[in-house]
Amino acid sequence: MGSLDGVYIAMARYMRGHWGSLNWFPWWYAGMPYANVYQPIFHACVAAWSQVSGLSVARSYHFISALFYCLGPLTLYALIRRLAGSRASALWGGLAYSLVSPAAILASEMGRDSGGWWRPNRLHSMLAYSDVPHMAAVALLPLALLCLDRATERPTWIRIWLAAFSFALVFLTNIPGTIGLTLAVLSYAIAYGAWRAVIPSALLGYAMAAYFTPPSTLRTILEGTRLMNPSVNRFETRHILYALAALLIAWMVKRSIASAHLCFV
Repeated sequence: MGSLDGVYIAMARYMRGHWGSLNWFPWWYAGMPYANVYQPIFHACVAAWSQVSGLSVARSYHFISALFYCLGPLTLYALIRRLAGSRASALWGGLAYSLVSPAAILASEMGRDSGGWWRPNRLHSMLAYSDVPHMAAVALLPLALLCLDRATERPTWIRIWLAAFSFALVFLTNIPGTIGLTLAVLSYAIAYGAWRAVIPSALLGYAMAAYFTPPSTLRTILEGTRLMNPSVNRFETRHILYALAALLIAWMVKRSIASAHLCFV
């Protein structure tokens, strides 16, 4: 089916009934480690809300989906407000995030799919494909950067711990969202020279999440991704050139833009 609603509802339903035995998921493919099924945070939120509220898992799934959808522009507002120091910029950023889809402009196929750049692509992805865990991770991403910025400002262990915890939350919500977090954190570190806060936060964050996503699961994810399309998803020399070009561009931007938050963007 085009939508993953049923898949995610099934994961949350299993979690609700088996809180004490989440190391193994027996329902698919004759069973597999639960860590290899999906990142757990979103589905745990759905299961917990269903248990607390008394709603069905399906209704709880749609409630939590809507909650994360609404959270996205609010967390972006908070991040822009802190980095740019402008309430007006933050407000316009949150509005643009809700109403305009840059992805539809950059990728014509996405524009045709969602109905144009003026259509809210996040809403389309949520309703048509149920890409909600990814959207939830993207909603949490500005909070992670907000915590990182506070740790950079004054790198106490409490602030480092909070940044690490926010990294772990994104990581345990969705893997593509974690790729976005990685790119954002690298951009932030280059723009603000924040490696002293970034490195311990990243290491501690993975330590917090390692029980639910151990190195063996990361290896499984990489291998599974490669097998989805072997002719495309393989590491080649051109990828090293892309990385070097990106670093060169980052260095040039860093030298030419005085404002750290504009450099980050």
